[in-house]
Amino acid sequence: MDYKYLRAKKKRIDDSFYWLPLYIHLDDTGKLMGLLWEHWLSQGVRDLVFESLSGENDISEEYPRNLAEFLGYLHDIGKASASFQYKRTFPVDKDLDQVIYDKLSWGSFDLSYNDSINPPRHDELGEYILNKYKINQTISSIIGAHHGRPIEDKWNDDFIGKEKSVYQTNDSNSLEYKGWDDIHRFLINDALGKSEIQSIENLLILPEKIQVIYSGLLIMADWIASNENYFPLIGVEDKVLEENRLENGFSKWFSEKTRAWEPQIADTNNMFDERFGFEPRSEQKVLGDLVKTIDQPGILIYEAATGSGKTEASLLAAEILAKKSGRNSLFFALPSQATSNSIFSRVKKWLKNLYQEDKEGKSIRLIHGKASYNDEFSSLRPTKTVYEDDAGGVSVNTYFAGNKLSILDDFTVGTIDQLLLMSLKQKHLMLRHLGFSNKVVIIDEVHAYDTYMNVFLDETIKWLAAYNVPVIILSATLPTQRRNQLIKSYVIGQGKSYKKMAKSEEYEIEKNYPLISYTSEEGIHQFKDFVKNKSKKYDIIKLSKDTRDDIVKLIKKESCDGGIFGIIVNTVRKCQDLAKKLIEEFGDDKIEVLHSSFISTEKIQKEERLLKTIGKNAKRPKFKIIIGTQVIEQSLDIDFDVLYTDLAPMDLLIQRMGRLHRHESNKRIERFKNPRVYVMNCSDYDFDKGSTYVYQPYFLMRTEYFLPNEIDIPKEVSNLVQEVYSKEDIDIDDKWLANYIDYKKEYESVIRNKKAKAKVFCLSDPKKITREDKNIKNWIANSNKASELSDIKASHQVRDGIDSMEFICLQEKTNGYGFFKSKHSIDKLDYEIAKEISKHTIKLPMALSYPAFIDKLIIELEKFYISNLKDWDNYTWLRGNLALIFDKNGEYKFGDYILKYEENLGLSYEKRSDYGKI
Repeated sequence: MDYKYLRAKKKRIDDSFYWLPLYIHLDDTGKLMGLLWEHWLSQGVRDLVFESLSGENDISEEYPRNLAEFLGYLHDIGKASASFQYKRTFPVDKDLDQVIYDKLSWGSFDLSYNDSINPPRHDELGEYILNKYKINQTISSIIGAHHGRPIEDKWNDDFIGKEKSVYQTNDSNSLEYKGWDDIHRFLINDALGKSEIQSIENLLILPEKIQVIYSGLLIMADWIASNENYFPLIGVEDKVLEENRLENGFSKWFSEKTRAWEPQIADTNNMFDERFGFEPRSEQKVLGDLVKTIDQPGILIYEAATGSGKTEASLLAAEILAKKSGRNSLFFALPSQATSNSIFSRVKKWLKNLYQEDKEGKSIRLIHGKASYNDEFSSLRPTKTVYEDDAGGVSVNTYFAGNKLSILDDFTVGTIDQLLLMSLKQKHLMLRHLGFSNKVVIIDEVHAYDTYMNVFLDETIKWLAAYNVPVIILSATLPTQRRNQLIKSYVIGQGKSYKKMAKSEEYEIEKNYPLISYTSEEGIHQFKDFVKNKSKKYDIIKLSKDTRDDIVKLIKKESCDGGIFGIIVNTVRKCQDLAKKLIEEFGDDKIEVLHSSFISTEKIQKEERLLKTIGKNAKRPKFKIIIGTQVIEQSLDIDFDVLYTDLAPMDLLIQRMGRLHRHESNKRIERFKNPRVYVMNCSDYDFDKGSTYVYQPYFLMRTEYFLPNEIDIPKEVSNLVQEVYSKEDIDIDDKWLANYIDYKKEYESVIRNKKAKAKVFCLSDPKKITREDKNIKNWIANSNKASELSDIKASHQVRDGIDSMEFICLQEKTNGYGFFKSKHSIDKLDYEIAKEISKHTIKLPMALSYPAFIDKLIIELEKFYISNLKDWDNYTWLRGNLALIFDKNGEYKFGDYILKYEENLGLSYEKRSDYGKI
C-alpha cells in the first residue's frame, strides 16, 4: 500500500480530472502553519504560548512553532482510511470516482464500497489514530477539532466496527489492518521528523487556552491550503508538481493582506498632533502618559464625561499597549450599528495618519449585519500587492471577507455582539479566539449593556485575560460594583486571586470622576488626580405625569424667541403620539422625529440631517424641535438648547443630558444660557406603563428618589450613579414602600433569570489545570446550534429578548412597487437597484414580534414572494428576503392589525375595527 496514491481532494474541471495527493496537502498545511506562526501571529501570542509551555518544561524557543507544523503535517491523517478514500463524489460523478479508484489500485488499495453504511468522518478517524499511538489527548483533540467542532463522543468498541462495515471485504480494510497501520506510523514519524519534534514523548500536554490557539491556527492554515487559488489541484496524469508551490501559494495569500502592524511609542503630545491634528486635552494626555508606566498591560477602565475625547485617547492608549504587549491588531466594539458606523470614520482617519508615519498599508473592516451598506467602508479599495500613496494606505483585506474570517483582519470596528460571540458555544469558536488573541480590544459605552449581555461580556473578558490581551473599557458612567466586576473578571482570567490582589485605597467604593482604573503586575490601581475642568450646572425641573397638551404648552411658552428643543421619550408609540400633537401646533417643517421604526435609509438620512442642522459647527436654525427615543442618547453628536426627557435610570438620564449644551456657543438665546432639563413622569413614583417595559421600575424609583433639583456635571455624576445602583435600600415613605419592595423583588427575579438563561450556552472559565484529560473535547459541548445558521441568529443569541423581525419595506405604485419617496415604480431590476432595495428595511414594533403573529406573517409573505417576487432570486442582495408592500395610503393590513408607514412619523400600528366583520 503506497501512501502517495491516497487523495486529499478530487474534482472535475471542464471535463478534465484533478486531484491533490494527501501527502502534498499535509505538507502544504504543515509548512503553512510555520509561516503563519512566523509572519501572521502576533509576538504577544507567540510569547504567551512559549511561556505557557516552558513553565515546567525545558523547551527551545523553536518548539512552539515546531508543534504548530507538526499539527499541520498530521491534521488530515484520518483521510488515510478506507472510508474516506472510497467515498463517492457528491453529486454523483462515476467517471471521476473510477479515475481515483484506479489510482488506489495502482497503490495496492482494493476495496468494494457498501452504500448502506454511514462511515466515521475523517476528523473523528484522525483523533482516533493519534490516540491509538498514545499521543496525548490535548494534541489529538486539536486534530479532531480542525473542522470547527471538537469530537465530543467517547471512543467505543463500535467505532472500528463502523469503519470495517463500510466495505464488503474482510477485516484487512479497517484501521486495524497492518497496511493502514504502516501508513499511519509513517505519517506520524514523518511529521515528527519534519517538525523537529523527533519523538511522541516530546509532545507536551497543552493548557486549554493553548489548545484553542493552535486549533484556530490549524483551521486557518487548512482553509488557506485548501483554497485552490493559492494551492491548486493537479491533473490526475501529472507527474511533476508546480515548482515553489508553497512559496507561490503563501506569497499570493500574503499579498492579499496588509503587513503586520508594528506599533511604536512616541511623545504623547506629538502622537495626538500626528494622529488627530490637535493638542490633547489634559485628561487625554493623562491617559496617554499613564499607560506608558504600566509594566504589564491588563484591563483599563476610563470613565469620563460624554464629549471629553475618550475615543481618541483610547486609540492612542491602544497604540502604546499594543507595543508593550506585542499585539499587532485592534478591535473597537460599540453598542449598535449606528455607533459603529460613527466610530468607523474616526478609526479610519487614525489609520490613515498611522500610514503617513510608517508608510505601511493598514487594513480596516467594519463588522455588523449591514456593514456592506456603509458607503465609506464599501468604497475602500481591496489590498494590492504593492501599496501606493493614493488612498492613504487604508484598504480592505480580501481574504478576510468571510463571516468566520472577518475577525482575523487587522483593524476592525464592530458591534459588541462580535466580541460577545467569543463566549457563545458554537462551531469554529476557536477561530474567533485566535483573532481576538492577536488584538488590543476597546469596548465603548459599556454602560449600555444589560445583565444578559454582561454574562457573556464577563466571560469574554476572562478569556481575553487568559490570552494577555489588553482591554480598554470606556464609559461615561459606571456603577462601582459593575466596574469592580469587570476588573475581577480580568484578574480571574489571568489565573490570579482577586481577593489577595493589592488594591488602591477606597477601591471598593471609589466615586471620583473622571477616573482611570487599571491592573498591572503589582495590583489594581486607580488614577483620580485630574485637573478639575470647569463644571456645568444643569437645572432639573420635575414634571408630574404629563399629557401631550402639557408639553406643547410648555414649549410654546419657552419658544417665543426660538430655540432648539430636544425631547427624548422611552417608547416609539409615545414619540409618535407626541410628534403628531407638536406637528399640529408648530408645523411639519419645525419637527424632526427620530426613532428605530423608520426605514433604514430614511433613519440614516435623518441622522445626517440632524448633524448638519444642530451638530458641531452647524448653522443652527432659529427654532426646531427634535423628538426621539433612546437612539438620540447613544449615537449623535448634537446640541439642544433645552431638554425634555422621560424619567430613565440615572446613568442613562445623564447620558441624555450629554446632548444638552454639548458644544460651546456664544449664540445661544439668553433664556437658554443655563442648561435646563425637564424630567417627565417624575412625581410620586407614578411611572407610565411603556417606560416600565423598557426599564426596571426598581431603578426608575431609585432614580426619582435621588434625582436632585440641580446636577453639577461632571462633579456629581459618579456619586449620583453610585447611589442609584447601590445595594442599600432607600428610606422611602410608607405609602410607597410596598411598591418599592415589589419592584426590588421583580428586579432580583429578572436578574436571576437572565443570568441563568445566558449561562446555558456560555463558555466556562479558562481552565488552569494542565492534565491530559483537560482537553477541548467538551469545550463547546451542548453548543448553540441555532447560532450557527447565520450571523444574525448568532448575534441574537448574545442579546436578550425577542428580536424584532426585519423586512424590506416598499409601497404599491401604479405599475408595481417602488420606494416610498418615489412616485414611480421599479420597472427593471439590476444589480444597483437590487442593492438599493435591500437597504430599505424596517423592523416590526416589539409589540408585534411575538411568535404567533410573526409565524403567520412569514407564511403570508413567503406566499407573496413566490407569486410576485421570484425574480429577486437572481440577485444575492434580495434572494430570500421577505417584503412588506404597503398600499398607496401607506397601510399594510394583516390579521387584526393595520401597519401604517408615514414618512414623518415612521411605522405605527393599530387594531383593525373591521377585522372579522366582513
